[in-house]
Amino acid sequence: MKTKFKYTLALVLSIFITYLFLSSIIKVYKLDSTDTFVIHPSSTSHLNLNNSKTKDIKIHIISVVDKQDLSNYDTALNTVQCYAMQRGYTYHLLNIKDYSSILAKCPYNDFMFQRHCFLSYYLSLVYEDDYVIFIDTDLGIINPNKKFEDYLPRGNEQFLFVQRMFNYEIMAGTFIFKNTNYSRNFLLSWALYDYKKPDSFNGSDNVALHAVLMDLMPLNKQIKRPFCQAIWESSKNFGDCSKFVACMRYLFSDKDVNGSIFDKDLSFDDGKIVALSKHSKRRWMRDVWITDSEFSMDDFMFHSMKEVSLHWNIVRVPHHFGDWINPINMKSFDILKCNTNNYYENWSYYFSYFKSAAFIENKIKAYNKKIEEEYIIDLKTLKLI
Repeated sequence: MKTKFKYTLALVLSIFITYLFLSSIIKVYKLDSTDTFVIHPSSTSHLNLNNSKTKDIKIHIISVVDKQDLSNYDTALNTVQCYAMQRGYTYHLLNIKDYSSILAKCPYNDFMFQRHCFLSYYLSLVYEDDYVIFIDTDLGIINPNKKFEDYLPRGNEQFLFVQRMFNYEIMAGTFIFKNTNYSRNFLLSWALYDYKKPDSFNGSDNVALHAVLMDLMPLNKQIKRPFCQAIWESSKNFGDCSKFVACMRYLFSDKDVNGSIFDKDLSFDDGKIVALSKHSKRRWMRDVWITDSEFSMDDFMFHSMKEVSLHWNIVRVPHHFGDWINPINMKSFDILKCNTNNYYENWSYYFSYFKSAAFIENKIKAYNKKIEEEYIIDLKTLKLI
């Protein structure tokens, strides 16, 4: 009898302790509207379209797709559309299948290359000298109080890319450029690599971008290019693609592996094209999952905001590559607010994901340090250093 009583008591205590533990976790991490807040825009950030330096600048945000069902990108698309409305930017969500005359000029097999051709011809008809923000449909706005006027090409620059954080790549999924003949021709050159890429595990347009940019390098910087090309041609997986990219960026950087490697912008064609460094203050996006969905007000756009990767894991342990938790309470999102002074209420943030700029910066630096070490290992494996 005593044994049974002790067993029952132990079971009750175990259940009670488990309840307390789970309750404490849920209290900290629960995604409840009562745990959210909004950030009121400052007078300098809200609809700042009358500044004499920016009022004549016309900005277009463009995404190119080839399918009708975009439900996998609901968060990203809603935030971008709302942001464009309140900023006065023109938002274009273009399905290439709706433009048969342009599509006929772009007979490519891989949509990822075809979209660059499509974009070039689409822009040749309109918006000369306007600025274009090209974004994949999984890029969303985390901070609507930032403005694209602060991220445009400067001086001789025509085209801006960003260097990805989770590897060595220059990213193909977003870029900013001035709509000129130079930029449109660059897009066509990129699209042509659908026919030039090797018949291997080639990484599509993102990996091919590095070959396109190498075409713009002086010949004396391309001496080692055949060595890199051989890696691409024999590639069997993402690891091989990564080694090809490492090889190419080693040449881009003039074989410089001193100091903090990823703190440096990469420049092409006499500065007309620039790939912003991992730590550049001019970069407008990063992957949401790099910091476990945590953010600061220094952030602007998040990449990889796919609904299929969205999960509600309260202990924040990712199950798969790219998993994320939405730091915005989209249940309260109302598109009708986007043209009002209360647009910012659509960005109702969960407290537990909002961090200081210093906290996020340190987390990113630690992550990039790891990537830098992997880069050096790849270069040593290739016997480049």
